[in-house]
Amino acid sequence: MKGFLAFCVLALVSILDAQDLSRIPRANQAEAARLFKIYRESTDLAAREQAVDALIQLDPQAMLALVPILEFDWQVALKNYRAGLQRPSTDFARKIMSDPAFGREVAALRATLARLRSGKTLPTKEQLLDEGQRALDRLRALHAVSKTDFIALQPALAPQSDTVRALTRMRAALKAKTKLKNDAEFTEENLAQEEAAALAGGFHTNPAAKRVLEANAAMAAKKEVPANEAEGVRDLNEMRMLLGLAPCLLDPKLCNAARDHSKDMATQKFFAHESPMPGKKTPWDRANLAGTTASAENIAMGMKTPQEANHGWFLSPGHHVNMFGNHARVGIGRHDVYWTQMFGN
Repeated sequence: MKGFLAFCVLALVSILDAQDLSRIPRANQAEAARLFKIYRESTDLAAREQAVDALIQLDPQAMLALVPILEFDWQVALKNYRAGLQRPSTDFARKIMSDPAFGREVAALRATLARLRSGKTLPTKEQLLDEGQRALDRLRALHAVSKTDFIALQPALAPQSDTVRALTRMRAALKAKTKLKNDAEFTEENLAQEEAAALAGGFHTNPAAKRVLEANAAMAAKKEVPANEAEGVRDLNEMRMLLGLAPCLLDPKLCNAARDHSKDMATQKFFAHESPMPGKKTPWDRANLAGTTASAENIAMGMKTPQEANHGWFLSPGHHVNMFGNHARVGIGRHDVYWTQMFGN
């Protein structure tokens, strides 16, 4: 069955080639055929990239002929690489977690952070910068899986990684020329983020947490919220799980409410939880307008990335307590350098 499926795929690609190459001006057909052959058959990734660059320059029809073939190759390679990363990373992480010394240190660091946020009074900024940041950094280091070390244990992933990166570059070059706006942007930086998340995710084996993370990833892939907001939620959940807390489900409605408040703060020149805008006075009002509910809100100004916003909130006493409260949902909304983070139960 697999052999028949592979034959069908190859036949489909051949048909696409024949149809599309026939549209290329006769003077360029031989060169286009030569370049397509290099792209399809060469084991040298650099040669394949050079062939793609040459096809882009050769003729618009040659470039368009490449679009469905390259897109298919990229999607298959990325899917296989993602699967290859995720399955062994969980086994690798379990080996690390089985070390009693690892468990003892993680428990002590989490206890430090729990003490800071659950005292009768709020922690000071100094305590969060000293004890809190130091504990979080150490937890990150303990849960970090080096991609180099991991691939050394899983050598089959090395060529897959190289292939996906090369195809991602080829796809970006093609998109820049064809302006295929309906295709999702995906860069090597996005791939690196996925790798880091997959390797770190191996430590999170709780089924309920995995369901939340998978649901969040699905919403991000469908672009239900802007990419930087989805990344802000992912970054927050990484911190929550490092602290031993459950991740929060991404709530697009809370993102809408948060983004609207960020926009109001930017355009109306205020910075506060209480809004002067009619019907939007409190976070609860704003959540209600967006069709949801809220239990807490953080705001920030001047940050360029969601990671910077989360870091600022981590070091701010009241915001810190909100970030690591008993919440089930979260939304982050950005407008310019204004950020709002809203939680819901």
